[in-house]
Amino acid sequence: MITEEKVNALLADMESDWIERTISIKEDKLGPAVCALSNDYPNHKHEGYILLGVHDDGKLAGMKWTDKELQTIGGVI
Repeated sequence: MITEEKVNALLADMESDWIERTISIKEDKLGPAVCALSNDYPNHKHEGYILLGVHDDGKLAGMKWTDKELQTIGGVI
């Protein structure tokens, strides 16, 4: 399980090829992000993270997820 400290570090890390921040749950945004992180092209050999509800600058968007949105996310990932 990821810790709160790790999440805060990921939010603060502005330049990384193993973190994707987005406020979109559309498949055309999430699908490529999942593929890119899964391929691990730089060969980091560690997990990547998609931070949903987070702006590119690391600030939380304050989004509330409905059941339908969570199902959409689950369908992509």
